[in-house]
Amino acid sequence: MKLKQYLAAAFNKADIDDRTEEMFNWLVAQNIIDNYDWIKDDGGQYLLRGEEGFICDHCDSVHLCASDLESVIVNRRGDEEMWCEDCRDNNAFYCEHSGNWYGSRNFSRVYVDRQSVCYEENEDDLYYWDCDGEYHWDSEPEDDEEDASGRSEYHGADRSHWKTSDPNYDLFGVELEMCANDSSDLPNICYQARNQGFLAETDGSLNEARGVEIVGPPMPLKGFRNGAWKSFIASVQGKAKAWQMGKGYGIHVSIGRHTLTLTQQAKFIRFFVENQSFCEKIAGRESSTWANYELRGWSSVRNAYLERYDAAAIRDRKRIEVRIFRATLKWSSFLKNVQFVAALVEFVRVCSIRDIKGSNGFCEFVTSPANANRFRELVNFLKDKNLLNTPAS
Repeated sequence: MKLKQYLAAAFNKADIDDRTEEMFNWLVAQNIIDNYDWIKDDGGQYLLRGEEGFICDHCDSVHLCASDLESVIVNRRGDEEMWCEDCRDNNAFYCEHSGNWYGSRNFSRVYVDRQSVCYEENEDDLYYWDCDGEYHWDSEPEDDEEDASGRSEYHGADRSHWKTSDPNYDLFGVELEMCANDSSDLPNICYQARNQGFLAETDGSLNEARGVEIVGPPMPLKGFRNGAWKSFIASVQGKAKAWQMGKGYGIHVSIGRHTLTLTQQAKFIRFFVENQSFCEKIAGRESSTWANYELRGWSSVRNAYLERYDAAAIRDRKRIEVRIFRATLKWSSFLKNVQFVAALVEFVRVCSIRDIKGSNGFCEFVTSPANANRFRELVNFLKDKNLLNTPAS
């Protein structure tokens, strides 16, 4: 019987409403407390006899102060419980729109204009846009408008391909941020992107006049070796810069969630946090506001969304986005980045939870005879940077 149940029984037994001496005598008789005057909480501290004390409705831990607990809405009826900080952080989320905490068991979080929002409490006011796979407060625009250079508005073009992609294969989508050397080069870059079936978009984090984000559709790993991305990068050589423009220019590689179980997804996301130093070396840049290595609970992967600026961020029910890489127009480095994500997807299917606490198991996996040739740009990079025997972060 849990502590909260013991106390409830004490109230009933003594027919009282407060923790009076009679109730504490009953607790002593049941060997629930150490002695006549004190009751211990989970942290080894003590509640004085006669004090109310505060109990977490989720885990039954006892707390000395009401401020230690947070009000959490737990169901659609609006019922509230008082949860401790650990339960709140691991089993609930904060809605910036309403200012309330919601239990993850019965509510899901979405992001609207970079704001954390409870979907169920706001679903009548939310609009899902097929073009970017995200929620908005306004309905989806009917027409896509381009500027004079051929750039679409940020996430203004159709991105519904993740909804219709083949569920039987691992697929990877890439977003590459770059900056044209001159404003006269930008229209040609946008033309080359459209010629390969890509999108060319503006992005508020890039140079306003010359920055552009190139977005490719999801494809299998083998489609990158000699496919559209290779042709596009070759076509813009000498017309644009990538990492030279600053660490804010990156490459984002998305993976389809449909081929991974929730446990495998949790291992995939956790790998980045457990091996931050290793991942930063592969990425070519350190943690930033665009790619945080934030430790989260294992169960958080059950939410449809996580923080969108995590190193590996759950963007929606269809994809996870890896945001760690610095931008590059060097083909071998571009391919290395995609191969790293693809190899990690395969690794988390066969590894244990213990195997992700350190990079050696992953390195052994990619350099094995069965995989070394498929991931050869990644393997060459690991050898060149002496990363094949790297301890955990």
